[in-house]
Amino acid sequence: MVVGPMMLDLGIVPQVSAATNGFLIIFSAISSTIQYLAAGRISWQLALWAIAIGFVAGQIGSRVLKLVILRTGRQSVVVLLLGYVIGISATAMVVTGIIKIVDSATKGEDLFDTDASEVCD
Repeated sequence: MVVGPMMLDLGIVPQVSAATNGFLIIFSAISSTIQYLAAGRISWQLALWAIAIGFVAGQIGSRVLKLVILRTGRQSVVVLLLGYVIGISATAMVVTGIIKIVDSATKGEDLFDTDASEVCD
């Protein structure tokens, strides 16, 4: 998510920035999926479903965005869409974090416990 705005700031065309960012996301998603498969956290059937849904959704999004750019004639749609996605993601992370903190506090858990045993099984 950081590469897209950085490339736009460097003056790279929005479509090239979006395509490059999407390409990097593919490798990030594949490597994460492989790590989860290797750790036995997900089944290969779930991984195949996630890959298939991601591929189809990516194709649909790419084609719809291309149509919007052709109809409007403006590449700024890519920049605005990238800004919205980053904003929504940041908001979702903050809200999720607040919900988890409130839930932990209401259960009486220590909010500053740094025990990593749950993560590092």
